[in-house]
Amino acid sequence: MSIIFLGILILNYAFVVTSFQPYLDTEIDYASSPVDMKNLIVLECHIVFELLKISDNCGTASFCPLNRLELQDYIDDFQLTLLNDVDIEIDLFKSLFNRSIIDVEGLGSDAVKHPFKIYRSLRRMVKMLPTLMNSTTRKTDEVQEIKNLMTDYKFPKDSDLETSIFNVLRLNQIFKLSFLDFLKGKVGRMQTKCGLTSEHLVEMGRLASSNFMYAQAVDAFAIALWNVVKQQHERKAGVNNKDKNTAPISMVDPSHTVGNVSSTEIFELLNEAIKKHDEKIQGNIEFEDIQPDSGPLLFNDLLHNISHPNFKYRTPAKLETVLPIANYEEDDPRLQVIKYGYKFEQLCRGEELRTPAQKASLKCYYSSKSHPVFILSPLKIEVHNLDPLLLQFHNVFSENEMEMYRNEVTGELRASRTIRAVENATSLVSRHRTSSNAWIEDFFHPRVFKDLLHKIGRIVHVHTFRPTGSENMQIAAYSPGGHYVPHTDAIFEEEVKVTLDPTEFLRGDRIITFMLYLSDVEEGGGTAFPLLNHFVPPEKGSAMMWYNLHPDGSIDRRTLHGGCSVR
Repeated sequence: MSIIFLGILILNYAFVVTSFQPYLDTEIDYASSPVDMKNLIVLECHIVFELLKISDNCGTASFCPLNRLELQDYIDDFQLTLLNDVDIEIDLFKSLFNRSIIDVEGLGSDAVKHPFKIYRSLRRMVKMLPTLMNSTTRKTDEVQEIKNLMTDYKFPKDSDLETSIFNVLRLNQIFKLSFLDFLKGKVGRMQTKCGLTSEHLVEMGRLASSNFMYAQAVDAFAIALWNVVKQQHERKAGVNNKDKNTAPISMVDPSHTVGNVSSTEIFELLNEAIKKHDEKIQGNIEFEDIQPDSGPLLFNDLLHNISHPNFKYRTPAKLETVLPIANYEEDDPRLQVIKYGYKFEQLCRGEELRTPAQKASLKCYYSSKSHPVFILSPLKIEVHNLDPLLLQFHNVFSENEMEMYRNEVTGELRASRTIRAVENATSLVSRHRTSSNAWIEDFFHPRVFKDLLHKIGRIVHVHTFRPTGSENMQIAAYSPGGHYVPHTDAIFEEEVKVTLDPTEFLRGDRIITFMLYLSDVEEGGGTAFPLLNHFVPPEKGSAMMWYNLHPDGSIDRRTLHGGCSVR
């Protein structure tokens, strides 16, 4: 898994300079911010060290200030999530931490690259730790130290945990991954010893069902139940082979529990999800039922029940089979939203939607025309689309430059916001854009970003370093599962204009987007243009450029684009 960093510069023409800074009052969103999540892991290492001291004392005394079972469950979960992949036993962790020679920053950096580790770490901090500390029967120095840490630092909330679940569900949907593989710790080509459990899948299924993602809810509950029955069968038969075929999921032992959930309850949840799914299939599927960044989250037919062949051989629904597209006029904006959301998913998954004829006129070339400085080192330009023009400049920035940009803004990244067309609103924390962002004001970073603005200005032949030439630069970081649904960068949509302060119009609309890729990723993380049927994979050190407006100043909606999930 990887984290992708982007640098984005929006060029416009403004009559005055405004202080557009939408993220100053944004709270921490741990699931969307790799930097804050890493810091949270470092903090948890301190907490676990105190818990280990308590555990040692509990082992030699008849009295324990915390619930012994919950204490051991927390320590075991920490071990499995953060230490197993680096082959560190919990006792060794305690010894190294006590001598301040363990790289807790490295543990945090490793954890934020994997969606399961983010989810399980947030789950411990949101669910397990408060319950554990509420079991306190006596105050000790270690207990007080943990409570002080929980008071002094901002701890994650239920919303952070939900975001981490949505990130996992999004990877499952977009890339057609298997919940069965999730049990084994596998996400695409990435393998980790930190897999999910049936209890985790039940939590994900509940959230999916409550958000009308019925196909994912059914799959999550079904695999959770299958795993429970498999464990029951192996326990009764004395089988240790985890890959051995077992009884069907209809053979449920009602006495068996997984965490806080009984197998019977999972069975009931699955049946309820099947019922809701079939009701939606039988009813009228409307525009509002389609996600803005994917196809329909349904199966292609009624499931009926777990014994029906339709359930066993269920396949994802195709857009044209579940939505009455004939009810929409071809120029209906809602139909376009539905279509580009479906295409966005296909592009992010790596499907090729362009024909050889459409790609035949594209080319790569060297150029030094924009500025004399490129005569000795010409720009390497790749044409991704002719009309509208999409250009990628390769090997534009050095490793040292990119590391400097990332380091300069690390402490300023906050949950991304977007402008919404609602009354009295300027910017809202976004679920359509799950990343962390920082807006970089040149005044506070003159040394680092002055040369960058000059370089971009030479490439695009625009005076970007003038106050009226561009907005402040944005740096965005996307955690695994983070994404940005299809959108245009131009601001002055009719429905948004009425919500803006009059001074915002003095900035002018956004003419050009210049986007830098500041990190590599193993899979995903590119930019998809659904109306152009095109996907641009991220390449560290390169930059994309396109025009957001037509020459007459109207919005070029063909530049609709979205950020694909990193996995």
